Amino acid sequence: MSLGAAHFTDLFATNFNGSSQYAYVNNPSFKSDTSGCISFWYKPTTLLTGTGTNQAIIGLGVNDAGNNSFLSIRQRVIAFVHPTNNYISILHRTTNGGATNQIVFSTTALTIGAWHHISIMSSGTSWSARVNDVSQAVTVIVGSNTGDWFGDVSGSNHRMTFGGQWIANAMAGPVYNACTLDEIIYVNRTLTAPENTLLYNGGTPSNIRGVGLGSALKSWWRFGDRGDTSSLILDRIGTNHLTTVGSPT
Repeated sequence: MSLGAAHFTDLFATNFNGSSQYAYVNNPSFKSDTSGCISFWYKPTTLLTGTGTNQAIIGLGVNDAGNNSFLSIRQRVIAFVHPTNNYISILHRTTNGGATNQIVFSTTALTIGAWHHISIMSSGTSWSARVNDVSQAVTVIVGSNTGDWFGDVSGSNHRMTFGGQWIANAMAGPVYNACTLDEIIYVNRTLTAPENTLLYNGGTPSNIRGVGLGSALKSWWRFGDRGDTSSLILDRIGTNHLTTVGSPT
C-alpha cells in the first residue's frame, strides 16, 4: 500500500529494553535548526520513582569526548511538581561544561503501558509542548525556558539518538529508556493547534501525508512498518535513516 493511499495503517512500533538498545543518526540534516518540532508516539514500559529520576527518550549530543553539550527530551519525576507522577521534560546544555536548563511539561502525567502523542516545539526563544493534544504548562526546574534547539548545541559533529542519550561521544546517564516509539516526525517550524489535533487523531496515529505539513516536514520514521529492519529504520521523507544498536524489537 502506498503511504499516500487513503487507507493508512500503522501495524508496528519499536520497543527498547531500557538497558542496551537505541537508534541513531549522525549529523541529521536539520541539526542546524534553531526552531522546530519533533512529534512522536510514546509508550513508557515503566514509571520512574525517586526525586529527579529521569530517562532520555530522544536526544542530540556531540561526537567529541571533550564536549558535553546536548539537548535531551526525557521522562522525568520532579518532587515539587508531583512526587510520583512522570512528565515529559527537556534538558539542554549549549556549551561544554556550561549551565543546564531544565523544564518539565507538567499538565499531563504519563501512564504506564499507554500510548501518548507528544509534540515538543521551540519557537527559537521558548519551548512548548502538547501531550495527547493538550497544551502543557511549563515548570522551570533549573535555568529558564530558553527555547534552545538542535542548532544551539555546540560542536560540529553530532549524533541524534532515540531510546537513549548520547553525550561527549558516548551513551551517557541516565542512558536508556524502556519504552515503545512509533511514527516520529521532524518539522522545521512549530506546529499549529489544528495540525497537532490532526496528528493526535483522537488517539490513533494518522497518515502524516494527510496533515498538510508540506516542505516543512523534513523526516518521518515509522519505527517498524514497511521496509524497516532490525538494523535500519528508514526516513520516509529525508535521508536521516536510523541505525539500531542492541536489536530493539
